[in-house]
Amino acid sequence: MRQTDNVIESAGIERSYKEAHTADIVLLVVDASRNLTEQESEIYTALIEKYESKIILVHSKSDLPQVAKKLLPEPILVSCNQPDSIQTLKAIIQKAIMRLFCTEGSSHLLTNRQHSLLLVLKQKLSQSIPLLEKDIAYELVSHHLQDALSELAELTGKSVSEQGMDAVFREFCVGK
Repeated sequence: MRQTDNVIESAGIERSYKEAHTADIVLLVVDASRNLTEQESEIYTALIEKYESKIILVHSKSDLPQVAKKLLPEPILVSCNQPDSIQTLKAIIQKAIMRLFCTEGSSHLLTNRQHSLLLVLKQKLSQSIPLLEKDIAYELVSHHLQDALSELAELTGKSVSEQGMDAVFREFCVGK
């Protein structure tokens, strides 16, 4: 995310900041094989200061010489050429998600709708993982991950699709 004079790009950057604000977890992916520009460094530092508790900093291309300065003490080093690094990142994301949903001593019951959403979310994430392991454009991976985020937003109640509303009205007696 950076500053620009381009109106459309500025709108996209603003939306990214809003998404970071409302997100429960933020993956900040930095190409560690190149130096950050001064502007990138300022933006990333500001993001980390503001959202440190929910940021997972990822240094990509960890198989190449690392030249980017470390913005947090322990970034996660990831390389498409090192499958173990992808597994490590997945485990860290999974732990972060578990911290969001789990509280000690509480029992969790899922409705059929929530269970269905979780199954769809799992499927969409499973489809995205092989794309992350291949050397393809991040835009394509982003599209698949956005689909998964939509499912997650519906699961957490941050967004409700028309199908979700239909399920609520079908399963519950609302307004009677």
